[in-house]
Amino acid sequence: PVMTRILRSIGDTSTPDAPSHNTGTMTWSVEAQVRFLAALAHDRVVSPGTSRFLLESMKPIPEHAWGLGRLGASALKGGWLASDRESRQMGILDGYAVAILTDAVGPAVRQGDGEYAHVEALNGLADRLKLRLHADAEAHRQ
Repeated sequence: PVMTRILRSIGDTSTPDAPSHNTGTMTWSVEAQVRFLAALAHDRVVSPGTSRFLLESMKPIPEHAWGLGRLGASALKGGWLASDRESRQMGILDGYAVAILTDAVGPAVRQGDGEYAHVEALNGLADRLKLRLHADAEAHRQ
C-alpha cells in the first residue's frame, strides 16, 4: 500500500504494513506518528509540495474543536475508531509534532461527522500536554 511505502521512505520500519483501505484501523505507535508529523513539517513526506498539501489538508475545522483542535494546533488529524477502542489525535502544536491517544476507557461522545471519540479524555490529555509544553518553554527561557 501507498501509506506503507510513504512510512518506509521516512525511515519508519516499526509500523506494520498499513491496510490498503480503512487506514484508521492500522497499528501506529505514538512515537511513529510524531516522527511522521516531524517529517511532514520538514517537507520530507514524498516531496515538499506533497508535505505542504497534507499539512494544509490537516488544518483544524470547527467540527473537530476538541483535544488538540481546541488548543490552537496548526494542523491535526483527529478521531479514529469507536467508543470501545482507542481514539487518537496527532498534530502540530506550538511548533511541536505531537500525538495523543486514549486507552479505550471513558465516556464517548457522538461527533457531528459520525465518528466516536473519547472527547473528555482527549481534552484532558491535550490540556496536560499544553501545560507541559508551556513549562518546557519557560524552562528554556531561564
